[in-house]
Amino acid sequence: MFEFISLDEWDKKVKAGFRDGVNLETGDSYSGFLGGLVSSSQVVEDMHTWATEAELAQALQVLGFSYASYRLAVGSGSKKLVVLRRSVGLKS
Repeated sequence: MFEFISLDEWDKKVKAGFRDGVNLETGDSYSGFLGGLVSSSQVVEDMHTWATEAELAQALQVLGFSYASYRLAVGSGSKKLVVLRRSVGLKS
């Protein structure tokens, strides 16, 4: 029996399998270090997708650039560098 599903549903099932350490496309099951690596990489991808779709990453980037431009405009309160020059004369 065949079941026709959309590409989005297939993608969701494959990603859920990777979160559980199973590759649905090949049927391989990962355990130990490799299973943890596959599972954690899928979680990182999910977080990246969420942050991108929610435009959170862009908001944080704008906030960071705004703060940096404020610090450049106002100054960081650092001490001024004083350079002393000595005149060097040639003795004849």
